[in-house]
Amino acid sequence: MQQQKVNPSELSRRMSTSRNQVYRLLDENDTGVTFVTLSTAARALDTSFMELLAVIARKAIAKRKPAGRRPSRPRKAVAKPLRNRD
Repeated sequence: MQQQKVNPSELSRRMSTSRNQVYRLLDENDTGVTFVTLSTAARALDTSFMELLAVIARKAIAKRKPAGRRPSRPRKAVAKPLRNRD
C-alpha cells in the first residue's frame, strides 16, 4: 500500500468493502483474516497472493523478538539442617 500510495479508503473502494474491513485486515493482532480477504486485497493492489503473503511474513519476522536465553527457573528453597550446639 505504501509503495502504491493507496490509503485505506481507496483500498476499500477497490475491494468493494468497508473501511472497517480494511482496518481489520491491517490490524496485526487480528487473527481472523481469511485467504479470501487476502486474495481480494492482493487483486486490489495488483499484486500476487504469494507476494502479499511474503510481505506479511517479512513484517512478522522483523517484529518478532530475537531469541535469547531462556530465563532460568527459580530454585526451590531447601531447608538447611539445624546444627546441634551442645
